[in-house]
Amino acid sequence: MSLESVAKIRSGIVLLIVLLFGHGLIQAETKSPTRMSVAEAKQFALAAIPLKSKQLPDFQLEIDNNADESLYVFNAIWEGLPGGSVEIGFYAVDPITGTVWDSVMECDQLSTQRLRELQKKWIKRSGLTKIQLLKFQSPGPQCPTK
Repeated sequence: MSLESVAKIRSGIVLLIVLLFGHGLIQAETKSPTRMSVAEAKQFALAAIPLKSKQLPDFQLEIDNNADESLYVFNAIWEGLPGGSVEIGFYAVDPITGTVWDSVMECDQLSTQRLRELQKKWIKRSGLTKIQLLKFQSPGPQCPTK
């Protein structure tokens, strides 16, 4: 075998190693994110709801099983006034990012201090960066799709 043939084979092997290693890095970067449970998502929704709403008589937060399957949607209700509505609102939680939207208002993403704390912990627990997680985020209710 000539020196030139050996050099070509080595170059090919190095190129193959680089390609395989690079492919592994790409797969590692795009690992499937963890989806939170309904119970975890409920904590995110509760963190987004104003305290005065949670203090209403017989406040409850129930999962809406008929909602979009890519989001957990919760219905906040209370005892209500005679002849009045029992609805407080609907809250959608992205089970991958922890983003919470007001499901009634058009694409209204919610934020409170407690919610931001939960989201930071969730991002850290996921092992992904916030930017990586956002790539997996579902569009919020009534939000324009990309």
